[in-house]
Amino acid sequence: MNIVVAELPGGDVGEYYEETIEVRGGEAPYSFSVTAGSLPDGLSLNSTTGVISGTPTVENIFGFTVEATDSHSTPWTDDQEYSINIGGIVGIEDDIVETPSDFALLGNYPNPFNANTIIKFRLNDPTHVSLDIYNLRGQKVANIVNSSMISGEHEVAWNGNDVPSGVYFYKLTAGIQSVAKKMTLLK
Repeated sequence: MNIVVAELPGGDVGEYYEETIEVRGGEAPYSFSVTAGSLPDGLSLNSTTGVISGTPTVENIFGFTVEATDSHSTPWTDDQEYSINIGGIVGIEDDIVETPSDFALLGNYPNPFNANTIIKFRLNDPTHVSLDIYNLRGQKVANIVNSSMISGEHEVAWNGNDVPSGVYFYKLTAGIQSVAKKMTLLK
């Protein structure tokens, strides 16, 4: 079972917002919850449909994690980290030039995977980047990226032939920012 929505679009204060967290696999119906962080003020998550909706009331960037659980007798879960950038009131123009999109670890595909997976991420500034793979014991099993990179979206491949099947975490560090996600290797 996997959450297949890797990122959510931004919104604006005072403008209605609605996006659905889609899940594939497992056994429907699913239940949804926010397990870390918080949704933008004015938005809520429907625990049975996975729809995030409402009218944002505060301008900010909000980070949170959504967990989906299926209805199998031994429930499966998956979680996904998101951020939603809520902009100012529509119709008021700023003289501010925005940098490329925010820093984000967009996920890996496929997940679960057999040997090879592609990890996607986004940088808002040119910076030194490190992308490491860890096992469940917290031991580093691979370093995929350790170099300076330009801003924008990037993708790198990882081949897990040298490690056993299991759950792994991949951690992206760019300057002082860091984020991690999990992936499953099935051989």
